[in-house]
Amino acid sequence: MAFRAVALAAVVLATSALGAQKQRLVVLNLTSSDKSLQSVAESTSELVSTELSRSKRFEIISQSDVATMLGLERQRQLLGCAKDGSSCLAELSSAFGSKWLVTGSLARLGKKLRLDLKVINTETNSTPFRDGRTFKDQEGLFDGAVAIVHQLVARDDLWGPLLPDPPPVAVVKAPTPVVEVVHEPQSANPAAPSSPSLLPWVVTGVGGAAFVAGVVFTVLAAMDWSTWNSDGYLTNSTWTLVKSTSDSFNRNIIVGSVLLGAGAAIAVAGMVWHAVEGKPAPVAVGVSSNGLFVAGSF
Repeated sequence: MAFRAVALAAVVLATSALGAQKQRLVVLNLTSSDKSLQSVAESTSELVSTELSRSKRFEIISQSDVATMLGLERQRQLLGCAKDGSSCLAELSSAFGSKWLVTGSLARLGKKLRLDLKVINTETNSTPFRDGRTFKDQEGLFDGAVAIVHQLVARDDLWGPLLPDPPPVAVVKAPTPVVEVVHEPQSANPAAPSSPSLLPWVVTGVGGAAFVAGVVFTVLAAMDWSTWNSDGYLTNSTWTLVKSTSDSFNRNIIVGSVLLGAGAAIAVAGMVWHAVEGKPAPVAVGVSSNGLFVAGSF
C-alpha cells in the first residue's frame, strides 16, 4: 500500500510537468477469449504502448501503470465496468486526466490471428479510429501492430499538427571582468569601525521563519501519508477522495521540502553575512534527530 502511494505521487508529479502539446492515452490490454493467446495479447499490448510512446505526440499510461497507481482491487473495479458501459469508460479516463482510451482484441481464426484496435473518445462516446487485420503467424502480428500504431500516430485530425522542438538555447559566456585593486595609504588615525548592520539578522530571521513553515507543511504531508496508509482507505474511498488526499500529500511534501531547504540556506547565509562583518553570529538554527533547534546567546 505504501509503495502504491509513492508511485501515485511520483506519477502525478511527473505527468504534470509534461508539455501541453502531448496527448495522454490510456492503453488497456488486448482482450482475448482464447486462453492460449493470453500471453500473446499481453506482449502485443506492451508493444502497442511502447510504439505509441516513441512518438512525441503522446504520454502513455499502460495497464501496468494503472495497476501500480490504483492497486489491484480498484483496477478490477474500473476495468471490469469498462466492459459494460460508457460511464465507466469516462470514469476510467478521467481518473488519469485523459479522454482517450486505446483498446482492442486478439482472436484466432483457424491457424491465423486477428487483431483489432480502436481509440475511444470518452467525452463524446465515439470511436474515431478503428483498424483490424488478419495475420498468418505471431511475427506478422507484431509487425502489423506496429503498422497500425504508425497509422494511428499519423492522424493529425485527431491529435493536431505536431509542433517542432524548440531551437536550442545559445549559451553566451560573459567575459571575465578585470578588477583593478588600488591600495590607499592608511591614515595615522584610522576611523573607528562602523557598527554591524541589522540586515544580516533580518535575512537570518526570514530563513528561520521559512524553515519553521517547512516543518509545518512536512507534518501535514505526514498526516496525509498516515491517512493514505490507513486500513481499507483505498478500497473503501471514492476516487475523488483518494485523488484529493494524493494532491494534498504532493503539495505539502513539495512546499515543505522547498521551505526547509530554502529556509536553512537563507538562515545560514544571514549568519555567514554577519560573521563576515566582523562579529560572530550569536544564534544558530538547525535540525537534529529530535527536530528543530535554536542555540546561542540571547
